[in-house]
Amino acid sequence: MKRIIILACMLTLGLMNALDARAAYDYSVRYVKEHLLYSNGEEVNVIDVDLEWPEIIDGADIEVLNTYLAKKLFNVTSATFDDAYGKFKATFGTPVTKQFEQLPADEKMCYADVSLKLLSRSEGRFATFELHSSVRPAELSSQKPHEVSMFITYDLIGKKVLTRDNLLRTDRISSSFDNISVLLPETYDLEYVTNLSIEDACLIENFLLMSISYGDDQGYTYQFQKIFVPAAMKSYMTAAARKLMKPTKATLEKTLFDAEATLNGQPVYSRVDESPKFRIEGTTLSDYVSESMSSVEDKINGPRTGQVMVGFVVDQEGNTKDVRVVKSLAAAYDREAVRVVKGLPRWQPALIDGAPVNMRTAIIITFSGSR
Repeated sequence: MKRIIILACMLTLGLMNALDARAAYDYSVRYVKEHLLYSNGEEVNVIDVDLEWPEIIDGADIEVLNTYLAKKLFNVTSATFDDAYGKFKATFGTPVTKQFEQLPADEKMCYADVSLKLLSRSEGRFATFELHSSVRPAELSSQKPHEVSMFITYDLIGKKVLTRDNLLRTDRISSSFDNISVLLPETYDLEYVTNLSIEDACLIENFLLMSISYGDDQGYTYQFQKIFVPAAMKSYMTAAARKLMKPTKATLEKTLFDAEATLNGQPVYSRVDESPKFRIEGTTLSDYVSESMSSVEDKINGPRTGQVMVGFVVDQEGNTKDVRVVKSLAAAYDREAVRVVKGLPRWQPALIDGAPVNMRTAIIITFSGSR
């Protein structure tokens, strides 16, 4: 069983200073999960968003990455999340704020799903994402269909987005791969395999993650993901992939990220007269978070021991807003920490001169191994 310990909670002055809105830090991933209903005249658009959007990774310049993600996920041109996300939502009209007078016509509906997941990060070398974007308009919708599903690896040193064909010499695999069984599930009989292909690939720490499809003699198609030791694929990897797989960590010329000083147009403070207060009687914040955490099974990066720092704003109403990971352990652990922080009950908000204000702070969660 995993042990989860809250090493440090909010409301300690040193931690608040670390997340001062005027301070800078070299890692920040924003977590946005929304179910939206927009309308454009008689058209109704249902939008589901689940994003782990990188703002800074190891202090590297990721403008190229953000521009690429905006185009693939939102089909817009932009280098910043707020601008890209705003443009994306605007294409669907305006938010629905009241009950429909009559049921929307099915033929004018549109469904959009957008997700971005951080799979893995090798500090100072690369970060890997899985992205999916689907816009499915009905017959009479004016929306344009859009469908993207892929892995990408971002080279933090070279400031390049790398896809399957940048990492693998697929021409060699399709024409001269002499050990095809290594790509298949164990014990599978090669005699029945047809149309074997590598659909996608990315780097995970010091490994390759590949998405593979194949058919059988009955006409069925199968898909699965498999992690490979690079040695087994070395001669089929590109020079760029082999270079990034080297265990050395480069020294990056860092670009620092500054946390926003406002929330919905109102100032966000880091120093206040009275800090936010956890309001459940008989329960401390540490106990509440510990009881809310679930054990983490990270099939991609493996078990980890270490800390996740989650920064957030307690707004004027006591709600937890603008959740970001500012110190990462691994994607699966970061995700669990964010889930719990987003679910925190309403706070008693921070006060300045007796009036409630927005305040930026954080908690640190330590994950330890089994015992």
